[in-house]
Amino acid sequence: MAKDATIERGVPAAVREHFRHTLRRRREEMDILQRDMARRFGVTVGMYSHWETGFRFPTDEMLPRIAKQLGLTLEELIGEPVRRPTQTISILGEIHAGKSRADRQGKIGPDQVLLPKRASETVEITWEMFHDFVQGSKNPLVALRVGGPGMAPRFEPGDIVFVERTGGGAKVGALLAPGVLVVLDLPGQGHVLKVVIDGPDGRYLASLSPNVFPIPLPKRQRLWGVVRGVMGRR
Repeated sequence: MAKDATIERGVPAAVREHFRHTLRRRREEMDILQRDMARRFGVTVGMYSHWETGFRFPTDEMLPRIAKQLGLTLEELIGEPVRRPTQTISILGEIHAGKSRADRQGKIGPDQVLLPKRASETVEITWEMFHDFVQGSKNPLVALRVGGPGMAPRFEPGDIVFVERTGGGAKVGALLAPGVLVVLDLPGQGHVLKVVIDGPDGRYLASLSPNVFPIPLPKRQRLWGVVRGVMGRR
């Protein structure tokens, strides 16, 4: 007899039972066949059938999709409070818009990203945040803390901005769509956080500070990372 994969994953029997009965009940209420449900979730009919019999259990990534399709919360789908695993991400530096209190000599420019040699802090992101933006990232994420008020209302002081490192210092060029937030390494300016926008004669970079005008995308620039999400301090 083959081992039950759900037992190997440590899924409690009560969760398996609640899930399979809920899944079958909702399918019957919707008056559709197993093959139609399998098509909705992008799995084989055999796999879906195993879900309803309790022999197999969906992956953690699949569960939110199933719940959404069935019009249920995760708690309703599995019959118990959802455990919220976390992931630790390094806080690599700070973002400043305009001059901060610590910048009395005017060395911090608009949307300046200050990157120390090594991270001194970390932040834990929740299960929901992982599925919102971490899961779709192809490269590791780092965190940047907003260090001043100049980026309101987009960001507030203390917010944590998550950036997917692109690696290799790729050029922005036509790789990014307008509206995307990026961290760039600009000659003479260091690392800055800007919004990519379309201008009358090409691609521009806009600041999050309302007092700074957009600038044409410099020919010499390197893409350091792409913003994937933000966590408010509250």
